[in-house]
Amino acid sequence: MQGLPPYPLWGIRLPLDSGVRKSLVSQFIEKRADESWLLIGKETLCSDEQIWIAWLGLQRRKMQDCMRSNSIDGEMLRLLSGTHHVSAGIKRAGVSESDAEAWIVKIPESEGEGMIPVCELLQIRETAVELAAEISAEITDSRPTPTIEGLIRLQIISPEEISEIDNGDIGRWSNEEICDLMIASIATSDLQG
Repeated sequence: MQGLPPYPLWGIRLPLDSGVRKSLVSQFIEKRADESWLLIGKETLCSDEQIWIAWLGLQRRKMQDCMRSNSIDGEMLRLLSGTHHVSAGIKRAGVSESDAEAWIVKIPESEGEGMIPVCELLQIRETAVELAAEISAEITDSRPTPTIEGLIRLQIISPEEISEIDNGDIGRWSNEEICDLMIASIATSDLQG
């Protein structure tokens, strides 16, 4: 899937005030136009390819009427988390009170089966900036990058397993290997808990 366009998502720096963070997700849900806008924890995403693959899975499940979640944002979080439990997916991939950074994500409409849509990023970005301001967050220039923390957050691997596998030498894992694990977990979302 090389050569994919950038996915419509923007990094955000969340407010430092813990009181604001507690109500951040509910504020965001209240202010967004519809469920095609969501917040995702920073470590959850490793690449544009990963989220486009989750998007394709979401579109297939919508078309076949077999989503496990009642909403497309919940289903996207579930798929990215590699679990069949919607609540676990939201907990793993969604924004938590301890997150300092996150992603504002737009789930674009499908333009046909298996087709990646052409997104008007500048236009969509305007809405993302407005949503960020509504929750006292600041847009950043960051893009998804693979991290060991992402593998742990999504419960693909535990800290103990990392120690056992590499004697704690996580520096030996390439970005490609980390991304491969995170993308593979999307495929297992209907197989495991």
